[in-house]
Amino acid sequence: LAELARGRRLLAPFESALPVLVPPWNRMDHNLLARLPAIGLEAVSAYKARPAPEPAPGVRRTNAHADLFYMKGHFIGEAAVLKLIVDHLAARRKGLVDGDEATGLLTHHLELDDAGWAFVGKFLGHTRDHAAVRWIGGRQVFWP
Repeated sequence: LAELARGRRLLAPFESALPVLVPPWNRMDHNLLARLPAIGLEAVSAYKARPAPEPAPGVRRTNAHADLFYMKGHFIGEAAVLKLIVDHLAARRKGLVDGDEATGLLTHHLELDDAGWAFVGKFLGHTRDHAAVRWIGGRQVFWP
């Protein structure tokens, strides 16, 4: 908690820094959730469909649903990523997961290879102006 609190204090002056914890490898002790508001963290993001939009009082949760790589720097491929995205969208439509949770990409931006970045560019290009797609900012992802 002390390390997380220090990190939050260091980032707080930056207007674009959101009070969101994205745990390493998207894994964390769920007992930590209730303690996050005390250190200035108001939201959390991990992987796969969220079990609840508010996993602890004062903590919002929105996860990513398509992990773009399987090993350090290796893109999983366009078809595999698109399947993960479509699977999450279908589960939302069928009511199998929280229909209000945005569908997110987990890019591992510091580790992603050229093929992965090429996919991201292509994906953004195809979806940016699509009538069925609405891209939203980070604040709206967690606090709609």
